[in-house]
Amino acid sequence: MAHAQSPKEIVLEFYKLALEKFDPKTAFETYATPDFVEHSADIAGGTRQAAIAFLQVSSRGFPRRSGESFALQQKVISFFSTLT
Repeated sequence: MAHAQSPKEIVLEFYKLALEKFDPKTAFETYATPDFVEHSADIAGGTRQAAIAFLQVSSRGFPRRSGESFALQQKVISFFSTLT
């Protein structure tokens, strides 16, 4: 029987794929439901495709960067910096 992942583990894997490996499309295809709704005012339309496009464009603006995501108690935290 396969190990059941906790919600925190799933979110952490999503963050690592979308934000550390800069592959938001695969992250959304793997972990987000087809009817995903983004509530951030920064992402026009709030659709799954709009969120993917936003993250793809954002990652192009910082071609040299590093990031890390980790879980701490009940939270998943991500931070990033640009490399000079």
